[in-house]
Amino acid sequence: MESRHNVLVPVVLEQQPMPFSENSDHRFSDTVEDTIASIREVACRPINTFMLIQGCVMLACLVLGWIWAARNRRRELQRTLSDVAKKRVATGGITSSPPRTKTEGSLQKLPGVSVILPVKGVHERTLENWKSLLTTDYAGDLEFAFVVETLDDPAAHLLQGLESEKAGRMFQLVEAGTSVTCSQKIFSMQAGVAACPGTSKYVLFLDDDIELHPGSVEELVNSMEQEAEVFVATGYPLDVVVPESSFAAYLMMVYHMPLLIAFSHSKYAMHLWGGCMMVRLEDLREDKYGAMSAWRDGGYSDDLLLASICGANKRSIACPARAIFPNYISPTTTFPVYWNYLRRQLYVLYTWSSAYNCIVNQTLLYAHIYVSLGITLPFFIAMLHLVLLITELLLLPMRHVYKGPGAALPWLEAPDCPLGGVSMMGYLLMVYLAGWAMRKMCVASSDLCDALTSPGRPSPIPTLPMRNTRWHLVVAAFLTANFILPLCALVTGVRSEVEWTGVTYVKSGGRVKPIRRDDQRSEV
Repeated sequence: MESRHNVLVPVVLEQQPMPFSENSDHRFSDTVEDTIASIREVACRPINTFMLIQGCVMLACLVLGWIWAARNRRRELQRTLSDVAKKRVATGGITSSPPRTKTEGSLQKLPGVSVILPVKGVHERTLENWKSLLTTDYAGDLEFAFVVETLDDPAAHLLQGLESEKAGRMFQLVEAGTSVTCSQKIFSMQAGVAACPGTSKYVLFLDDDIELHPGSVEELVNSMEQEAEVFVATGYPLDVVVPESSFAAYLMMVYHMPLLIAFSHSKYAMHLWGGCMMVRLEDLREDKYGAMSAWRDGGYSDDLLLASICGANKRSIACPARAIFPNYISPTTTFPVYWNYLRRQLYVLYTWSSAYNCIVNQTLLYAHIYVSLGITLPFFIAMLHLVLLITELLLLPMRHVYKGPGAALPWLEAPDCPLGGVSMMGYLLMVYLAGWAMRKMCVASSDLCDALTSPGRPSPIPTLPMRNTRWHLVVAAFLTANFILPLCALVTGVRSEVEWTGVTYVKSGGRVKPIRRDDQRSEV
């Protein structure tokens, strides 16, 4: 019988297609690469590379300036400590002394000085600041005139309680009245000049929130006495924030950072700080070079007007190395307060008293805008380069799959991208060095301020918290502030009005006049 066998025949099933075909994967890859290529083309344009290089150069100049300023402050610190050591030896270990009064024989060694402080309202450090002023060491006649708009001002009531703090100094409260032709501060300054006694040789204008060191007045007087061509002596503030301050406070702090360089490189300066100006009383009463007239006739900025007069008449501005003063910024500062502060700083550049003053102020304005844009716009280009490079590195494995293991990074193959990448890395390095240099300068300046308070003497100025400042926030604030400044300058140029301590001013033809007053003082 024939047997039958079952034969198993293998059956090959047809493979089902995947949801996405290889062609669709390639299309997706090509789409991604086309998108990245478009972004790469924008990022690597020559103009963007130029802006990165320009930003590097600008930041490098600032870094060198801050390092130089720190060096000069450190050198002055060593001189100060040396002077303290010599005094300790000469006095048998006593390095501080109470303020000298009229009964001491050394009174006539230095000329008389009238200190004028236009004040309005009070703030948290007002009393400490005024006490530091009234206890200032000076071997000569030193009298103080606190000038208020009206005696109803809260500052007037606080001043009336300071009689016990006078420490032998002459003290008067002056009511200036209301200004109708210029800023209220300038009007109060002129009222203070009118109240000065004839025995004073110099007038020292101070902001009411400044803290003097014990020898500050003598330093300013010496700078005026030593050089006949000096028309005015000035100092500069060191803005101080505590670590827990708001970001808006850091924005206010960094505004003066570049300007600190100009006030740190020699004993002369090209500009003034309105918070500390010493002028000869005779020059003001004679209206030399038309300074008082320029202030009175629509004047808004006391310092820039005076600096312009010095430049036009070839007179010098003295800036002693030790004339640097702590200025504490409120830790609760808000962005609207900062915005108004910045607008007021830029508003002065839209005011002038002469053709020369107009040219100087407008040049400063446009230079400030150009530099701010030159520093901040490259940051966005650098971030675009960085994001692009990281994205292409992450997508490199996909290129190896679809284009073979020898596929290179497109960012390196593009004609202008390697140069742009080097510029990007250089710019980010300069940003880091800018933060380091700012810290170096501020720490050196704060150490000098601490030394100038005279060890062993009770002082209202505590150890400054510069080493504990959040410097990453300072760098972020520096970039942010430079981005905001051109926008604020545009708004300030379009709008003719600005508010300052409760008074709204309007500009016209380079001059201002007050048009509205608020009952409540605005925050400054």
